[in-house]
Amino acid sequence: MVELLDAIEQRLSGETDEAYEANGNAWFVLITKDRLEIENKYSEPLTGTVTMDLALTVLRAYWDVFDEPAIEKGKRDFRKYNHREPHLPW
Repeated sequence: MVELLDAIEQRLSGETDEAYEANGNAWFVLITKDRLEIENKYSEPLTGTVTMDLALTVLRAYWDVFDEPAIEKGKRDFRKYNHREPHLPW
């Protein structure tokens, strides 16, 4: 989740204009400066596009469910693999 928030913040801040793409075994996400597109490939193809404002609202609600140790672990993992501090919108 920290990686997704970092990708969003980099695009919103203008740090990069390059689209961010990521995928797992059953999903794909594309992040640009003004939208987030997500595709669920698990049981049936489901695709949706949302504004960055809506994406951040949903991600904030999800973020607030986690306790502080889980958030700090996500930040540590990000630093370990990206060799920098994550850029977070809050």
